[in-house]
Amino acid sequence: MGRTRNAIAVMAGIAASVAALTATATAQDAVDFYRGRTVTIIAGASAGGGIDLFARQLSRFIGKHIAGNPQVVVQNVPGAGSKVAAKNIYAVAPKDGTVMGTVLSGALMEPIRQEAARRDYDPLKFNYIGNGNAEALSTVVRVDSGLTAIDDMYVKELVAGTPGGGSSVHESTMVAKNILGAKLRVVTGYPGVREVGLAMEKGEVQGMVGLAFTTIRQFFPGYLTGEKGFKVIAQDNLAGHPELNKAGIPLSVSRAKTPADKEAVELYQTQAVLVRTYVAPPGVPADRVKILRKAFLDAINSPEFQAEMVKQNSEAVPQSGEEVEALIAKLYKSPPELVARVAAATQ
Repeated sequence: MGRTRNAIAVMAGIAASVAALTATATAQDAVDFYRGRTVTIIAGASAGGGIDLFARQLSRFIGKHIAGNPQVVVQNVPGAGSKVAAKNIYAVAPKDGTVMGTVLSGALMEPIRQEAARRDYDPLKFNYIGNGNAEALSTVVRVDSGLTAIDDMYVKELVAGTPGGGSSVHESTMVAKNILGAKLRVVTGYPGVREVGLAMEKGEVQGMVGLAFTTIRQFFPGYLTGEKGFKVIAQDNLAGHPELNKAGIPLSVSRAKTPADKEAVELYQTQAVLVRTYVAPPGVPADRVKILRKAFLDAINSPEFQAEMVKQNSEAVPQSGEEVEALIAKLYKSPPELVARVAAATQ
């Protein structure tokens, strides 16, 4: 019995030593791999919008949290609501951990709505690095539009601007119009949300539906009172933002007329938190995915990053890659008939 115990102890010691050596070797491999290299963040939107600004902020910090301290650069690949970028990341980008990208939630949901879209990329096969901020999407309007509260959207026409299909602004706008019954005249085709914001400032359009609250805070000061000419009147997400909840800004899903409408809006708005989603291509070695996931969270949670967010009147409450991966998997198990209704509504 004594010899058996001694043998077990020896084997346990050997196993622990091997594990420690493996961990050390993996860490050393990471240092060797990333040292002197450049990591590219592909931003699936035009320059100046929320996706681009967040990516550039992240690029300044994440390299400090990757072993070997690689240089990090941002490359804008706009088009088709981030679907061009998603296809690029999936099929073209190197699968070695030197490229990751950020795409709109519509690009991640398109293949669930249209099976043919999976020929270009399959969101279930991406390596999810994380979500930079669990966003609260909201509706913001010009005060001189005559709309001062959510219920005004159902009795008075609002001229709403969008960047076009695939963006959370466009899809939220169409869900509000086609499922909730808001009286919206949609003006679309702007390159990005920044351009829609400029159109709002000029009076070309009167509002935006489904705009990230962090972007609202940056673009439209005085958003609670309307004192600067713009006001938030609805929240287009399920949980709401603490600041907007405290101010009594209602959730748009609360205006659903039937249980079926509510279920459809809930399915769409479940994905609404994925506004700052970061993915890496399929096939990236697991140890490098792990490195990028940790660096992503460490960078965003760092005091320096958070201080920059405060300076910009913004915020970043990140989700891990594992959390995002689980949410995507859950969404892709939704009932087909419900998916079809949401797909039709967002067109």
